[in-house]
Amino acid sequence: MDYLIVLATVGGVLLIAYAHHLKKSAENSSTANIVYMDLSKFVVRKSGVGGLPSDVLFSRKLMLKGKPDRIVLEKGHYVPVELKSSKRPASPYPGHVMQLAAYCALIEEVTGRRVPHGYIQYADGEPFKILFDERLKTELINTLDEMRLALRTGNVRPTRNKRKCENCSMAYRCPTSRKRINT
Repeated sequence: MDYLIVLATVGGVLLIAYAHHLKKSAENSSTANIVYMDLSKFVVRKSGVGGLPSDVLFSRKLMLKGKPDRIVLEKGHYVPVELKSSKRPASPYPGHVMQLAAYCALIEEVTGRRVPHGYIQYADGEPFKILFDERLKTELINTLDEMRLALRTGNVRPTRNKRKCENCSMAYRCPTSRKRINT
């Protein structure tokens, strides 16, 4: 019977030590100060976060809307975190970088505060820290212009990824799609 008390005490001490370890890990990670989190079907938002709505972010300047997976507070800056379920590549995919850049721009316009960078977190490994500098802002604007031109003209570039092609909203305009409607 005494061994059960000793076992329970040791287990309790180990549990407390592990909880302390988890708390310290969270404090040191980029997710320690989550101020916004999109959980797909519902949004969790900590109260008192200045200027961040709990729904979709909208930019009148860019005519763009979106909902980042997370926004963390880092050294007084709101920083978007884009979560990806795929394995970590050697470098982030260009489309993922543009998506993150769009979230940076949205947060800047909604809050009126500069966003210095964002993170792309793949299923494994360390997150990529992406600087939101003038070069990336210009690339974002050029990409948005290119996308809008494709929408207006119907001149879309086909993808090599068949899974993306199957669910593409532009399939009716794509020369390689079976869903193409001749106009």
